[in-house]
Amino acid sequence: MKNPDLTALNEKEIQDKIKTAIESNDSEGFVKAQVELAKQIENRILQEAKDARTEDLNDQAVMVKRGLNPLTAAERAYYNEVIGAEGFAGVETLVPPTVFDRVFEDLRANHPLLSKIDFKNTTGVTEWITRNNDA
Repeated sequence: MKNPDLTALNEKEIQDKIKTAIESNDSEGFVKAQVELAKQIENRILQEAKDARTEDLNDQAVMVKRGLNPLTAAERAYYNEVIGAEGFAGVETLVPPTVFDRVFEDLRANHPLLSKIDFKNTTGVTEWITRNNDA
């Protein structure tokens, strides 16, 4: 973790460089200061992304240790869309196939009789034939 005081000090130094370059009409110094500022912003964004990814991986590892199933990226996107729509009405995204796979796995694992049945997931095979109003 970086010291926020050092980051603020570095930002102040860059601001001073930009100000000095503008006041002295030094376009090259201004460009260098802008590049330095852009690199600092880029590094901060990359670090925040790495921290968020590490936190997400840690959360998933804890869920696995507790016997829970972590969500895939597609599942997370789907459920976030459902949450954003405040319900399933109006959600255009299809339920990810991994949800169906997990349901069948749970049925086999938790129900001895159902574990004897050879389930076939046909989610991707199902085809619907519909009629147009024009036909």
